[in-house]
Amino acid sequence: MNPALRTPLNAMLGFAQLLELESRQPLGPTQLGWVEQIRESGWHLPEMMNDVLDLSRIKSGNRRWLPTAATTATTGRTASMTTRPSQ
Repeated sequence: MNPALRTPLNAMLGFAQLLELESRQPLGPTQLGWVEQIRESGWHLPEMMNDVLDLSRIKSGNRRWLPTAATTATTGRTASMTTRPSQ
């Protein structure tokens, strides 16, 4: 992934982790849910970007496509967690 994207993404993930670990003024359940969603989406974004880069490499002929097995339950759970509304 491009460093111009990686650096701010790492900062965002680090800040989310600091918010989760704060003991002097702990976050409420709603706020913790928001931070968890930021963290999960932040980890999901590089995976998506790598998939896009892989697709462009496959399209250009620089990489072969190797299908892998995926369960519907895992895929559905991931999609549901990523797109659930904020509370």
